[in-house]
Amino acid sequence: MKITLKISLILFLIASFTSCEKEYTCHCEKIGGGDEHFTVKAKKKDASKACEDLQKAAPTLYSSCSL
Repeated sequence: MKITLKISLILFLIASFTSCEKEYTCHCEKIGGGDEHFTVKAKKKDASKACEDLQKAAPTLYSSCSL
């Protein structure tokens, strides 16, 4: 029983250190006022890149985008 508990605890700790996808909100400020929010489900690094790419794809619409 103690071995099973120790193994379970070790597996739980390993799982807690793995990177998983979460929902992040990309905040974009519109040129001319106002803002929009987009939800991105990804790892933080990928969500940040997607948010930056959104601003680059529509430079005449958004002045800046960030998580």
